[in-house]
Amino acid sequence: MFHVEQRPRPWERSLSAAPSVADWRSAFEALLSTLALDLPEECCSALVAHAQTLWQFNPRLNLTSLTTPQGVVSELFGDSLLGLRLAPLLRTTHLVDIGSGGGFPGLPLAVACPEWTCELLERKSSIALYLEQAVQATGAGNVTILNVSLEEYPQHRSDPEPICFTAKAVFHVEQLCARLAESGRPLDQACWWGLPGLTADRLPPPWRIETQESAVLPGSDRPTAIYLLTQA
Repeated sequence: MFHVEQRPRPWERSLSAAPSVADWRSAFEALLSTLALDLPEECCSALVAHAQTLWQFNPRLNLTSLTTPQGVVSELFGDSLLGLRLAPLLRTTHLVDIGSGGGFPGLPLAVACPEWTCELLERKSSIALYLEQAVQATGAGNVTILNVSLEEYPQHRSDPEPICFTAKAVFHVEQLCARLAESGRPLDQACWWGLPGLTADRLPPPWRIETQESAVLPGSDRPTAIYLLTQA
């Protein structure tokens, strides 16, 4: 009888040694230094709490395949916080994060900008429940979790307040623009996370690239990029 080795899956390996608070803080310090961000102590503590909650729930929900604090902080939180570079160009402080998953990019941005209003859209009930725990752990009072898809969102918001939709690892940019156009809302801006090199000819009219930011984050060998899209 042959013995088949049962190797742990990546998200199971992630719990082999739970990182300490010092491990998380060290990873965040390297990230904030790279992005030249000076966040208050309470924000840093809230980000650590989010990371710890993600780590705790990951074996059950498979929120990420990343297995080290450095990887989680750099690729998930770093990508998200890169969006702060676009803040001066945003025409609203109301963000709607589509398919938030582990809470990215919406929750780190909400923690860093408590004056913003952030709604996290997550259609999977199990992940929406995790998000409730993550928001509670961070103490962010400016976040609402909606267990809905993008298509269902207009049923919850019918006012004309400007909104900036965010999407990370959910849609290709063409899909994002098309889905937002189908929503029927008077849209103005959207933030999309992806790789550098996006060109305007990939966007359906009337969308255009207003600006973009990119960075090589700690422990990574490739740049990441965020694009601020607007309707001409």
